[in-house]
Amino acid sequence: MEKYVATPTSAANNDAQLRAKATAGQALIEISANGDGIARFSVEALRNAAALSPNAVLVIASGDMRYRFLLGLVESVLKAAQMSAGTLEFQLSPLSGKGLEQLLAKAK
Repeated sequence: MEKYVATPTSAANNDAQLRAKATAGQALIEISANGDGIARFSVEALRNAAALSPNAVLVIASGDMRYRFLLGLVESVLKAAQMSAGTLEFQLSPLSGKGLEQLLAKAK
């Protein structure tokens, strides 16, 4: 399950990777999350990447999990989160327990 959380933690390494891959014109921009399944990006870096490659897909990877985020959606997500600056955090965690049971039941 993914979530968006505003956080003051530095995102410089991910920002640099995002900038380099967007500048290179990659259609799929894969960035590895940290050991806790978290990847942070500055709002500025996300906006810049979206301007360079609005059709590119940012792929956050954590173990066997992947989250795909179309860079063209950056502005609408930031607007919905009421974020004009700061850091956006993507957190991936495996679904288990009751949440997993509900998802499996809906899939049948």
